[in-house]
Amino acid sequence: MLEIASPRAYKLNSVNINKHKDIIPVFDAAVKRTSEERQNILEATIQENYTAIHPAVKWRFYVAAEKYQTAVQLDENAKLDEIIFKEVYPLYGQSDINGSSEARNFAIQKDLSTQLSLAITVLKEACKVEKLPIYEELMFRVTAYLKEVKMGLKAGDEINILTFLKREIYPVFNHIQLINNQLFAKVADYKSHLNPDLGVVYQKRKNYEDSVNTLNNRLEKSLDSKQKGAQKMYPHYFERYKTDGVEFNMYIGKSINKDTHFDEIYLYNLRLWQLQTMVEMENIAF
Repeated sequence: MLEIASPRAYKLNSVNINKHKDIIPVFDAAVKRTSEERQNILEATIQENYTAIHPAVKWRFYVAAEKYQTAVQLDENAKLDEIIFKEVYPLYGQSDINGSSEARNFAIQKDLSTQLSLAITVLKEACKVEKLPIYEELMFRVTAYLKEVKMGLKAGDEINILTFLKREIYPVFNHIQLINNQLFAKVADYKSHLNPDLGVVYQKRKNYEDSVNTLNNRLEKSLDSKQKGAQKMYPHYFERYKTDGVEFNMYIGKSINKDTHFDEIYLYNLRLWQLQTMVEMENIAF
C-alpha cells in the first residue's frame, strides 16, 4: 500500500492530485518488480531443490520455499521442508501395446538380416576381383552371423554384430572400394542402405517406432484432454508416462487441495472417470 498525507490541512486537493497521478505508476512499477523478483526467487528455490511439479500440488512447494527463504535470513543452515501429502488415495492406469516387444525384436532381426546380406554381396564381388582368402573368411563369418540372426535374436547379438562390422568389415570395405569402379559402386550401395545418423539399416525399426509413436501420441493427446476436465471436477495430482504405451498415476485427497472440501464422492467420481477414459483410449487404440 502507498499512503500520501500532509501535516497541513487542505494541502492535498483536486489541483495537486493530478501531480500525484504522475508519480503513482513509478511506485506501481516498483511494487510489480519487487513481486516478480520474489516470485523468481521462490521458483528458483523450487526448481533447484525439487523435481517437476504438478499444478495441483505446487502451492505446497511455494509454502516450503517461502518458509525456507524467511528462515535462511536468520540461519544460513536452514533446510527445506520435506514435501509429504498424507491420507491420499492412489489410482493407476495403463494402456499397453500387446506384443510390442516381439514386434520390436522382429524389426531388429529384419534390419540386421538386411545389413548382413548386403555385406555378403559386397564380399562376394570382392572375391571375384581379388582371390584373397581373407575375403572368403570374412564372408564365412558374416554368413554365420546371418544364420544366427534368422534363427532368433539373443541378448547382446545386435551389439556384437555391429561391433564386428565396424572393426572387421568396414576397414576392408574402405580398401576394396578403391580397387575399381564396380566395387566402389557395391560399397556405395551398401552405405546407401544405412541410416546416416546411426550407421545401421534402420528401416523396419523406424516403421515400428513410427507406428508406436503415432499410437502413443493419439492416446496421450486424448488422455491430456480428458485430464483437464477431471481437474475441474476436483483438483488432484496427475502424472503420465509414455513407454510402449501410456500409463499414469493419480492421487486425490484433502491434503492435496487445501482450499476445497474433500469428500469420498470425488474419489468415486475419479474412479468412474478413469474407467470411462480407459475405455475411450481402448477405442482409439483399436
